[in-house]
Amino acid sequence: MCEYCSTLKLVNFFRTPKDYENAINYIKFLIKEQGFIMVEGNCEIGRHKNEQGCWIDDIILSRYKMPQMWSNLLLHSKHL
Repeated sequence: MCEYCSTLKLVNFFRTPKDYENAINYIKFLIKEQGFIMVEGNCEIGRHKNEQGCWIDDIILSRYKMPQMWSNLLLHSKHL
């Protein structure tokens, strides 16, 4: 297991919107501090709510690439 994989915090599901917000903050940290790269997604990281504070979609999907690796980290969230 590589150094990135061995230190990643994994979440199987989000119990509350706050759990999702915490995951977004962690991903922002991975991008800024460890060089992860957003490969694809249906919204920009941290832009999952509109100006009225409502979620932009029921399903928010994004994929991130680890620096210097070919593996991808998939974040898939279904907001109910």
